[in-house]
Amino acid sequence: MLYSPTYFDIIVMMMMYAFTGFGITIGYHRLWSHKSFETNNLVKIILAFAGAGASEGSIILWTRQHRLHHRFSDTEHDPYGPQKGFLHSHILWIFEVRHLSKLSTVNVSDIKYDPIIKFQHDYYKYIALLCSFGVPLFTYFMSNRLNNYSDLIQCIIYPIAMSRLLTWHSTWFVNSLAHTYGTKPYGQSNSAKNHWITALLTLGEGNHNYHHEFPYDYRNGIKYYEYDPTKAIIYFLYLIGFAWNLKTREQLSESVINKTNGLTVDLTLDEYYSSERNLVIINNIIYDITIFIENHPGGPNYMKMIIRQHPDTIKKKLNSINNHTDQMWGLLKHMKVGNLKEITH
Repeated sequence: MLYSPTYFDIIVMMMMYAFTGFGITIGYHRLWSHKSFETNNLVKIILAFAGAGASEGSIILWTRQHRLHHRFSDTEHDPYGPQKGFLHSHILWIFEVRHLSKLSTVNVSDIKYDPIIKFQHDYYKYIALLCSFGVPLFTYFMSNRLNNYSDLIQCIIYPIAMSRLLTWHSTWFVNSLAHTYGTKPYGQSNSAKNHWITALLTLGEGNHNYHHEFPYDYRNGIKYYEYDPTKAIIYFLYLIGFAWNLKTREQLSESVINKTNGLTVDLTLDEYYSSERNLVIINNIIYDITIFIENHPGGPNYMKMIIRQHPDTIKKKLNSINNHTDQMWGLLKHMKVGNLKEITH
């Protein structure tokens, strides 16, 4: 058969699928969208390059849209929510011309000033082409596989085009399969489900019910039999000193519950305003949210916007969000540091 794949074509195609796919799962998703761990500049550069090769947009654009998805899951503001059907959440949303009115409210200032991210955003098209086209062509050239026109066609079909299609559809299956089929063992707050086939296709992103309940966790699969190579690579980077501050639900829960420096007295509104702590008031209860700022799925700057604001302002902002999980409310009760003694306007 003309242009049927050789073993070499398949190997390079899968290598490009994995390389660009991990650029999305490790970099775009867990490192930058959710700040699930920290790493050095060398790893950031590699992940920014690999993620660009996936041709899914720059880090800034991808992160903004993904945080919007978490903030307004299953609503009209969710760019690829399941409310319009499987095909829409999988691929048709890409071709839909609509104004995402809430997108401008998603704060990404915690990442957009990083020089690596800014460079990738400014030169995204060139970096994407260099990775998705340049790396396969260079690999074929160095392997003496670009000797004629047919070799070039093989390279274009498999490691360039087919690997791109694999990466795209595996990413989109998280939006479609993992919001339609599967189980919900960790929470019922939205349509996200654990789906093992999606995990296989997406390098570990298929345990989606867990992810929506604990989006700050660097893991998606927390059990030994749950397929999550993304988690394994992040942990390996940690073992060799290339990653640190790996966030887990257990770590956050323990830190919140063992918090001992809280206030023990009621505060007036004026005392609340003058405090230097990261306080918020919800239903006349005062919480210190310091420990949760960096773990918020909408980005840390969203939390900073409500610190020491008037209770009515905080209530309005909370009501503008689609939902908060039961896990979040469970953690919040351990952040209580006092009660509001009086309200003055």
